Amino acid sequence: MNNKKLALKIKSVLCYSGLPAFIFLNSKENIIRFHAKQGVLLFITAVLALFIPIIGWILVWPFVFVNSFIAAVKAWDLKMWSTPITNIVKTFKFNTEVKCFGFKKSSKKRS
Repeated sequence: MNNKKLALKIKSVLCYSGLPAFIFLNSKENIIRFHAKQGVLLFITAVLALFIPIIGWILVWPFVFVNSFIAAVKAWDLKMWSTPITNIVKTFKFNTEVKCFGFKKSSKKRS
């Protein structure tokens, strides 16, 4: 295994260890940016779970830990695996059609 591939693997795994993910957000490599974005999202989810008594600690923390562990294993294999939390955020972020009072409002411009 060459040094560049090993460095990519280490950086990708470090993205899931909390704060170091913020360092790798501006990386030149797409795979590291991908894992950094997911790592930041999981970190923010874990921090927000601290403010939800009992439910956050019992349900959210194990969910985030398991997802971080699986994502780190996939990152070591240099695979781009999306966590369920990331998929939920993508669903809300890229949904361009909004239903309001039974009407559909699209982001497309009408001519």
